[in-house]
Amino acid sequence: MEGDYDIIFFGSPRAVTFFTNQERIDAQIAIACIGKKTAEQLQKKGYTVDFIGSSSSNPDEIGQTFKEWCGKKKVLFPISNRSLRSIASFFNIQQKIEVVVY
Repeated sequence: MEGDYDIIFFGSPRAVTFFTNQERIDAQIAIACIGKKTAEQLQKKGYTVDFIGSSSSNPDEIGQTFKEWCGKKKVLFPISNRSLRSIASFFNIQQKIEVVVY
C-alpha cells in the first residue's frame, strides 16, 4: 500500500497475515506491534520489528507508550472490521491511516 506514512502498527497476528498477503512493506517503514505473538508472526515473514508492546493485555498502556515512541510520525493501522481501535484512538486523525484488511 503506497501512502504517506512512516510506521505500520499491527494489532494482531491476523492483521499481519492479511496485510502481508496483500502488500509488501517497504524497508524504510518502521514496524510496530501490540505484543510478542504479533512480533513472532512478523519475524516469521522476515520483518524486523522496531516497537513491541510490553503487555498486550493492556492496550491503554501500549497506546500511550507507542504514541510517545512515534512522536509526530504518521501511522498506518491495518485493522479488522471489528476493531475497537484501542491503539489508534491515541492518535489524531491527521496522524493516522486506518485500513480494514479483514
